[in-house]
Amino acid sequence: MANQKAESKSVSKTKSQGSNTCLIVATVILGIFLIAGIVIGGACYWLYKIGNANDQKSKQAESTFVERTAGWKTYSNSRYGFSVKYPADFNLHQSENGDGGSWISTVHPGITLNAYGTPNSSSQTLDEYLNAERARVFERSREAEELHANEATLGGKTGQYRQWRYIASDNYDTMLTQTTVLNKSSFYTLQMIVWFSDYDQYEQTFNDMTESSEID
Repeated sequence: MANQKAESKSVSKTKSQGSNTCLIVATVILGIFLIAGIVIGGACYWLYKIGNANDQKSKQAESTFVERTAGWKTYSNSRYGFSVKYPADFNLHQSENGDGGSWISTVHPGITLNAYGTPNSSSQTLDEYLNAERARVFERSREAEELHANEATLGGKTGQYRQWRYIASDNYDTMLTQTTVLNKSSFYTLQMIVWFSDYDQYEQTFNDMTESSEID
């Protein structure tokens, strides 16, 4: 009889231990799922916030560009098939051969903007063309140096951004900034020549003209 009671207690104890073990395992598994849910939920929320912030920045940048260029005029060139917007306080002077235009500020004599096409009659690469342009500028100036030579886009085409600083023939410290692309059999260039001391004032103007440009 005593043995039966002992065996009964042992069985009950074993069942209790088994139940406790199952409860512990279930609790651990539930905890793991809960932690994983929190981590995944937090990651998704973080990604959503990042994406939403980027969308807002993009919309703000676009809105700012539209606001900055409100009231600008548009120049279109039929010979080379390109167009570009320019500030209304710049006077347009079209070239006689129809390859492009130049803009002179009505309020600042130290800045000139140029947009033009050039036939690739020598079958040059973009590097060859720009290096020849650099040599031409450096030849007629003093203390010339190239500050930047980077990949850039103009009118949706991939090209190069070049920036040269030099002392011009009129003894002004000058910055020449241009973006050039090779499209089909022609080079397309948007260029700004400005006194070095005033470059920061007009850098955004050049960037906005670059963004507004279109090439057929």
